[in-house]
Amino acid sequence: MLDTEVTAVLTAPSGAVCVVTAGTETRPRPEDVDQWMSALSPGVGVVVVEAGAVPWHPSAVAVVARTKPRRPPIGIVVGPGAVTGDDDRNLLRQLAQATALAAEGLHTFAEEHSLALTLQRSLLPRTLPHRPELPMTARYVPASSNAEIGGDFYDVIELDGNLLIAIGDVCGHSIEAATVMGEVRHTLRAYAVEGHRPAEILRRADALLERFHPISGLTTMCLLEVDLEAGTMAVANAGHVPPLVVDDRGAHYVSLRGPLLGIGLERPEATVLPLPPATTVVLTTDGLVERPGIDLDEGMEKLRATVSNTEDMDHLADRLLAELGQGKQDDIALLLLRRLG
Repeated sequence: MLDTEVTAVLTAPSGAVCVVTAGTETRPRPEDVDQWMSALSPGVGVVVVEAGAVPWHPSAVAVVARTKPRRPPIGIVVGPGAVTGDDDRNLLRQLAQATALAAEGLHTFAEEHSLALTLQRSLLPRTLPHRPELPMTARYVPASSNAEIGGDFYDVIELDGNLLIAIGDVCGHSIEAATVMGEVRHTLRAYAVEGHRPAEILRRADALLERFHPISGLTTMCLLEVDLEAGTMAVANAGHVPPLVVDDRGAHYVSLRGPLLGIGLERPEATVLPLPPATTVVLTTDGLVERPGIDLDEGMEKLRATVSNTEDMDHLADRLLAELGQGKQDDIALLLLRRLG
């Protein structure tokens, strides 16, 4: 705009100082930039700094802008002779103001995303039960392009020797979705402690959501009640991605269906399936297998072809997220369990 060499300096949300130069051979050293940034005025507003105040380019002119007292300032440094009058100074001020506002938007988004992620993680289990014969691992990954809170969740509840394992997804991304998710988890635990079986837990959760959250409470969930002594798992599904079982027959989905929660439809009883030693079960939300414009079955098939029954589960979980979960527009909850011999 001023037909001159320029250096732009701003602080990223991570705290790293970013420097971009164009049209100049006078590239600043990082220590010079740090010295200059730390010496800038703490005030709010836009200030034009005349020649002599830029340590790596004494003849340059700079403009400094800050939107809030505790925000790091941004700086734009232009070559000598670029600012010759009030019009040039006003143009430089406007450019700095626009840059500072853009940087403020990035900082605000990063803060909101961090707060949302902290709240979301606080609603998930801090640890999983330790069973040497049934090791488990879980992951939660927030949507890469969304600062709001999602409704994906998982839970593992110990029940007199058995384990009730749940994974689910409350539709939407909002504080309300996270609130409903918290209610669903507490409801799940309460009905499980009362001794209800998986299908009955889903029926009661369905009734609760239909009554108190008829619009925002649409939820998918899959429940597994694992009986290690009998070597079985009772599976009840409510519109969720079915469990992926990996055993000596290879990887295959447990094709059990049922209506999602919150609509008051009849749902089938749980199906009891064998869980022999050397069997891995993968539970996930649709964020891992769904992509815009691509059929869900194609994503599920890609997951089926990617899993392994012999790979370390932590390594497997990380690999699945790295290969299938990058750049997704939805949250991902992932839980893996393996019955040992």
